Amino acid sequence: MIVTYPMGEKIDLSVGLRPSQVHIHDIAHALSLICRYGGHCREHYSVAQHSCALANSLQWTEEYDWNNRKRLATIALFHDASEAYIGDIIKDVKHNSRVTGLVQLETEIQAIIYKRFGLAPTPQDLKTIKHKELVLVAREMFSFCFTCLEVPVECEKAIMVPLSPSEAKRLFLELYSKLVIKVD
Repeated sequence: MIVTYPMGEKIDLSVGLRPSQVHIHDIAHALSLICRYGGHCREHYSVAQHSCALANSLQWTEEYDWNNRKRLATIALFHDASEAYIGDIIKDVKHNSRVTGLVQLETEIQAIIYKRFGLAPTPQDLKTIKHKELVLVAREMFSFCFTCLEVPVECEKAIMVPLSPSEAKRLFLELYSKLVIKVD
């Protein structure tokens, strides 16, 4: 059983997550404390900060009109929200043939979260977000995972600075309030 913070929902994933149990403050809090890449970073880099960076990359892209950018950015903000309930599990584990049911559980939780916040991503939306995420992952790896003695001058603007969990949580909630009609 999970008891969420700060809302205090008691969630039994063997029974299933209900949309009424999903709260933005629980998601923002949990994601701000979960480190990406299974913790294999030079510094703590949260799922919340990653989600905000991805949402911002879609919000300000010039490829789409404003309504599509806002919709895609909102979906991107929540694209890893299931991790608030099951943690960030690295892809090699999640997709390992010896691990069964994890991808399905994650997919079910993610669908409930999308439903709770009135989001209905299409396969094309998810493909677009995944493409943007791959670009972001390259920046993240360079910024937080690879070790190098000196950063080339031409790469300095690409370096990301990790936020503290409280800063990442605040940023997540601020971005949410700009993008989403309040449902919580």
